[in-house]
Amino acid sequence: MGGLFIAAPAKVNAEATASSAAPACGTGLYPGCITGEGTATGAAAGKDRFIDSVRQVSAYFQHVRRVALTIFMPMSEPAPGGFWLHDQPHSATTIERGVVGMASSNWTIRRRLLSAWFRDRHQFSHGRLPRLCPICNHDGVMVSVGHPARWDARCAQCGSRERHRLLWLWATEGGVNRLDGKRILHFAPEKSLRRALQGNPHYETADLHQRGVTHSVDITCLPMANQTYDVVIANHVLEHIDDDRLAMQEMVRVLVPGGIALLTVPLNPTRAETYEDPSITDPVEREAHFNAPDHRRFYGLDFADRLRQAGFEVDTFRMTPPLEVTYGLLPMEWLYIATRPV
Repeated sequence: MGGLFIAAPAKVNAEATASSAAPACGTGLYPGCITGEGTATGAAAGKDRFIDSVRQVSAYFQHVRRVALTIFMPMSEPAPGGFWLHDQPHSATTIERGVVGMASSNWTIRRRLLSAWFRDRHQFSHGRLPRLCPICNHDGVMVSVGHPARWDARCAQCGSRERHRLLWLWATEGGVNRLDGKRILHFAPEKSLRRALQGNPHYETADLHQRGVTHSVDITCLPMANQTYDVVIANHVLEHIDDDRLAMQEMVRVLVPGGIALLTVPLNPTRAETYEDPSITDPVEREAHFNAPDHRRFYGLDFADRLRQAGFEVDTFRMTPPLEVTYGLLPMEWLYIATRPV
């Protein structure tokens, strides 16, 4: 409600009118005088402000009702009065595409949309384009994620973020899934990708702290034999590792010749060199320097050089600007494809 507060009016009687403790003009429920001369004028002005406040409250709850109806009603039953973008009702086509929660009767989508609205309703206050998730094929509005919130980031159906969708677009480029049948080691596995890959009998997961993984291991000291995997996946992992260069060398070791590591990291493309300082250990300071309390560095464009020094051949993958909009990708992020030489 933005802190809107409506005070209860004080009891007014003859004694209060004559009392020296009577409220001054401009105070109380009505901003005008309620005693003495000018009562009618002051009360009328105050009453107008009070009525405006009530109207604001009413409008707010009507908005909440419209959002709830939009999210919970089936697609075939548009919410009464519609839910609009740019103060205009959706067209039938837009509603069918699922803007603002009408894409599917799937409960997960509706729950995430409603949760996102309560966390930050401003993300729906202006026009939002429907985006296409290549992992689950959901075509509809995406929701915010992170602190501070990043709009249009998370798929409302499978929960994928931009980097997950970018990796999947590489994997399925050309209509053939490059990961099918591959021996895969996935570090810090994300739910959206894990679900997409779990049908592969050669798919394994690894993490030092996450529960339910195949291997509870330290990425800088892997127990796996040399040349075990065809693919290693690590999204936003290396910035958390004290010795990221050793982790890269371990990836090279466990990959077969010609095997690939699919990697994304938070990266500042305006800087040539990675910014890191091992003496910064306080979480508050790390967040100020490296953008998160558990990050050890903020990578620059030399990230590819680190991979080469570890023994990889390096290539990158990204989509065209129009397709970045279509799939809800970050315009300043790309996928690193690091290959162990044959």
